[in-house]
Amino acid sequence: MPTPAAPDSNIPADIPGVSLTVSRPHPRVVLVAVRGDIDLATHDTIRACLDEQRRDHTLTHLVIDLTEVEFLQSIGIALLADTQQSMPAHQQLALLGINHNHLVRHVLDIAGILTRFTTLETIDDLADPSSPADPPTDPIMT
Repeated sequence: MPTPAAPDSNIPADIPGVSLTVSRPHPRVVLVAVRGDIDLATHDTIRACLDEQRRDHTLTHLVIDLTEVEFLQSIGIALLADTQQSMPAHQQLALLGINHNHLVRHVLDIAGILTRFTTLETIDDLADPSSPADPPTDPIMT
């Protein structure tokens, strides 16, 4: 059952504009569900939550559920890109809910970074949560 971020962390659960829920759908997978806005007012809180989850050395996948994101500002795009680039080699970032949130999909597509992310329809789309999946290819880098 998902729990608010605050009880298990130093991340406040009640930030105006955003709600974060952290859960472990599989032993080596952390799911962070973001509801609300990813903007200047909320990005520090979201970044702190994601950074805290990545410190778990047993983690192979950090999945960010963006299904209920209502606003994605440029600083939120940078947050997602920075999080992906700073993932340790044994961990992978995946985005959940992109196909169900046309706003987020459109913004990431316009920004030219959508193809850099592994996207999931459901958390069960992870082939084997105990081992990292192949990262997406970057059309600019290949």
